[in-house]
Amino acid sequence: MAYSVIPTKRVLKYLKKIKNRQLKKSFTAAIYDTIANDPYVGNEKQGDLSSYFAYGFKYDRVDYRIAYTINDNDEIVIVVLAGPHENFYKELKKIVNQ
Repeated sequence: MAYSVIPTKRVLKYLKKIKNRQLKKSFTAAIYDTIANDPYVGNEKQGDLSSYFAYGFKYDRVDYRIAYTINDNDEIVIVVLAGPHENFYKELKKIVNQ
């Protein structure tokens, strides 16, 4: 049973800007196939990011990450941030502290 996925506006905007179709396909497969079917596949973060999970994949020798939270009661996954690994967690901390 798959969880419902709700991407934030930031994630939708990022995915819309991706020109490479294969990379966009990799992101959507990771979000809607992998994470939606098993949200605990990602690594649970610790410290000030303790309520977040991060799922990573490689495409064309570049590491990419997807950050999300899980609401088990409603079986919803909220995708908060997607992008390359470089400065990913710094950006995620900015979002969390807003």
